[in-house]
Amino acid sequence: MTLIITDAEDKQPLIADSASLTPRNAGSRILCNPDYYGRAYFRNIPAGLYRLKVSYVGYFPEIIDSLTIYPDSLLTMSLQMHLYNGLTEFDACEDLAKGIVRIYRSEWFLGPGSTLSSKYGFRIELKCCDPTFRFDRYNAVVYKYLDSLNGPGWYDAYLRDLWHAKVVGDSINKSLGK
Repeated sequence: MTLIITDAEDKQPLIADSASLTPRNAGSRILCNPDYYGRAYFRNIPAGLYRLKVSYVGYFPEIIDSLTIYPDSLLTMSLQMHLYNGLTEFDACEDLAKGIVRIYRSEWFLGPGSTLSSKYGFRIELKCCDPTFRFDRYNAVVYKYLDSLNGPGWYDAYLRDLWHAKVVGDSINKSLGK
């Protein structure tokens, strides 16, 4: 089987991290590393039903749950990968290696949150210009890192502190007539 992997938008070949075929019934997963031209070659694949998974940093993984390989067949298929519009786990690891610890948000989190975040060892960055921009994968890595620094309950404590700061701030503003 030959698999041709390209970017969904510009149709350029992608040198994906890995491509794998996993038998749906029993058997070992078959791994393949695509070449410079985005081609992955699976050779001597027994007939059967497989799950195909292709992954590449910065792209959503592409999965085909039911791929049938017939006996003595030559199969060539194209797979287009879609860019992940946002920050990935890789981006978070790079930042953490440089000593940059930040959490991205798209909502109101500034205000008292930006001051409280330093107590827990991170900085808040606001990203709201593009509603499709995602940072959940980035933040998940940072949250795990902060768990190792502050203990597993740090995020709940941060949210309690944030809520308390907002309530106190609101009552001060109300008493000042703001």
